[in-house]
Amino acid sequence: MQDSGLLNEQMAKTLIKELIHQGVRTFFIAPGARSAPLVTAAAEHPLAETIVHFDERALGFSALGYAKAKNAPAAIIVTSGTAVANLLPCAIEAAQSQTPLIILSADRPEDQIDCGANQAIDQKDIFSNYTTWSHHFDTPHAQQNCQAIRSVAAQAVFRAASGPVHINCPFRKPLLSENSTASNTPLRAHTIYTKSQLAPSEDDLMQIADRMSSIENGVIIVGSMHAWENAEEIESLARLLQWPIFADINSALRSHGNIHGLCRHHDLCISSLPKHEEMPVEGILHLGGPFVSNPLREWIAKHSPKTYIHIKSNPSRLDPLHLASHHIQSDPQTCINLLLNHLPGRSPSSWMHLWNELSTVVSQRLNIFLDKQSTISELAALHALNKLPQTAAAFIGNSMPIRDADALFYPKSETGPIFANRGASGIDGNIATAAGICRALQKPILAVVGDQTLLHDIGSLAMLKHLNHPLVILAINNSGGGIFSFLPLAKKQDIFEEHFAARHTLNFKQIAQSFNIKYENPKAISTLQDLIHESLAGVGPTLIEITTDRRDNFALHRELLDELAGTIPSQKTSPFPAYANT
Repeated sequence: MQDSGLLNEQMAKTLIKELIHQGVRTFFIAPGARSAPLVTAAAEHPLAETIVHFDERALGFSALGYAKAKNAPAAIIVTSGTAVANLLPCAIEAAQSQTPLIILSADRPEDQIDCGANQAIDQKDIFSNYTTWSHHFDTPHAQQNCQAIRSVAAQAVFRAASGPVHINCPFRKPLLSENSTASNTPLRAHTIYTKSQLAPSEDDLMQIADRMSSIENGVIIVGSMHAWENAEEIESLARLLQWPIFADINSALRSHGNIHGLCRHHDLCISSLPKHEEMPVEGILHLGGPFVSNPLREWIAKHSPKTYIHIKSNPSRLDPLHLASHHIQSDPQTCINLLLNHLPGRSPSSWMHLWNELSTVVSQRLNIFLDKQSTISELAALHALNKLPQTAAAFIGNSMPIRDADALFYPKSETGPIFANRGASGIDGNIATAAGICRALQKPILAVVGDQTLLHDIGSLAMLKHLNHPLVILAINNSGGGIFSFLPLAKKQDIFEEHFAARHTLNFKQIAQSFNIKYENPKAISTLQDLIHESLAGVGPTLIEITTDRRDNFALHRELLDELAGTIPSQKTSPFPAYANT
């Protein structure tokens, strides 16, 4: 009679060992019986790091954060049933943001599916369109081909470069052998995959360069990117084209500090334009992934530029405005270097000068406006990001924090990197994601989140005690969903508070104490800034709660826009009258 436990161990050890050969070192594990062969194989391997958490959904997001920060795949091991289903949210975010993840799910044997067996569901293709690749193993048997198992593992790591992969592993009881004799000796050299960089041809580069050179009123949009090695290439591009750079909060570009050609606060610059002076854009060069700014999106949609060139490293369709005239699959930084050789350059333009002037005036008025604020506000809290030290990193939660950060984060000197979950832009798993980033980077992390985001992922606070560096949570508590106050539905006061704002009266002091997390509740902006820096330089996690009012926050945002309205020089005072009344 076959020893199922021995066969399970042989299959699991071969799979885990090959993943490690391929560079996977970190395994995020949720406890479960059926996954025992996989967990044992990972736990016993000397090169594997294992992280254990009780909640599969949070575990998945923590692995996601780790993979985002490392830009390399992390593996997740879960048992069968709803444990697998709990990974769907993180799989969606990973797919939408092209984050490398490898999901290893244990399963019941085929004869136990669709017959009422306990904890047995159909796990094949459970993640549907949200994986780049998936594989379902047969239940381990005496004739199983170990070379084929290694081939699956190697393919999984290769395919995970552009998003999540799923490997489903059925195991029959007994799950483990009482006397394990499964071989740990190498089988053969593991498969080596080489991924080539795609680059446009010389003819394509010349056509693109000619197209852009013929347009004066253009902008360079830098969307979400993992990293910029240096900013010199894009500075040269902006100088040659005389186009301003609009860099997204998630572009990895703003953290460099001052960059030639960068339009600081482009979101607020666009919002400040009077309707009769909207400065129509005629060309877009979009590098990387999507961007946060809705004013930018509306401005582009209104003027519908005939030339919209999008350069990104993956083949996915990313054209929500349906305006793209060119899609180029290439590493943006590589492509820029090639393009620079084909651009003739042009003299300093009135278009570029006007955006520089607008950016300068908006920055000055913004600083004056914020300096007047003595009490804690959401705007002041996000503006404090500009003093993020290089020795730390930040994670910005979705909803209002990421929008405010996109408008306000323009440091004058280099800071640590900024991360966000902008693939599907959910508020779930944000604390877990920040914990994963902290573990990957091995440096302090500032996580800025709203109250509902924190409540949604409150169990992930248990992860913080296992981190080697401080994770500082800045929780903005406005007693509900503050972003809905900016939508027309806020006028429906009879249903708004209960059905949209979801008002609550909770604070986080006792919650922090329950997880042995240091708690602070500052009332002054200066105190907040000091606490952030002290906590990042300290030991252990800290939860800093600031209490704000949604109505006051809405009014303050409106007051800021009123302060900036009409920033663009009038026809009488502008040195560029051609744009004064467009």
